[in-house]
Amino acid sequence: MEKYFKIKEISTLFNIGIDSLRYYEKIGLIKPKRGKNNYRLYSVKDIYKLNIIADLRKLHFSLSEIKEYLEDLSLSNTYNLLNKQNKIVEEEIKQLEKQKALLEIQIENLDLYKKMTVEEFEIKELESRRIVKLETDVYLDEEVDFSIRFLQKQHGFKLHQFENYEIGASMLKEDIKDGIVGKYNTVFMLQENSKGNTGEFLPKGSYLSYVYKGSYKKLKNNLEKIFEFAKNKNLKLDNTIYELYYIDTRYTEIEEEYLTEIQVLIKE
Repeated sequence: MEKYFKIKEISTLFNIGIDSLRYYEKIGLIKPKRGKNNYRLYSVKDIYKLNIIADLRKLHFSLSEIKEYLEDLSLSNTYNLLNKQNKIVEEEIKQLEKQKALLEIQIENLDLYKKMTVEEFEIKELESRRIVKLETDVYLDEEVDFSIRFLQKQHGFKLHQFENYEIGASMLKEDIKDGIVGKYNTVFMLQENSKGNTGEFLPKGSYLSYVYKGSYKKLKNNLEKIFEFAKNKNLKLDNTIYELYYIDTRYTEIEEEYLTEIQVLIKE
């Protein structure tokens, strides 16, 4: 005599909600027979189907795919189904490996930023750096963030919080000399490799660099320090001043943890 199981027993055995079992029946995945009082009764055949369903759900098959498979259950279809899913999993692994590599780079960058010397002047020899940029006139930090987002969208960058790019903005020395501090005329993103699709570059040359931690309210005072240092060292500075935002609102809400580098090209 064939043994049958009630819906509560099946729910407990497979850790499947009763509502899910009812839905499986509704869409034709399983077809329990009805006993007295119209109770659902699950046979051994229903149980092996539920085993298959549970295994395939773990592999992220949709219910419609599972239904199609169960309607033509054969060794050939099983092979094709698993082979198809294996390719999907391989692609998912590739994407996860890319994400892992990205996260590792970000961790390395943060470790590097922690070791950066702050509030000291340095002259750096820098190669030309490819950028994508947006010409704009913004004054507030929030407006700079918005402009960066707009730039990302314009160039098709994915808006992931921890994407591996450096962002920055530029201002004009002449504006600062006129008492206008914090007015930015461009925002930009550095592109890691030279295979980008833009012809925009930050110029090669010697740069006066100053890295500081903390609020952007320090900008005016730090610019004054830079101008004073350049004057004392007889350095002629270019009109464009670059800010690179290493640690900003992407990483922390604590202003004291912000890390910013000011770079100004030294004229020959």
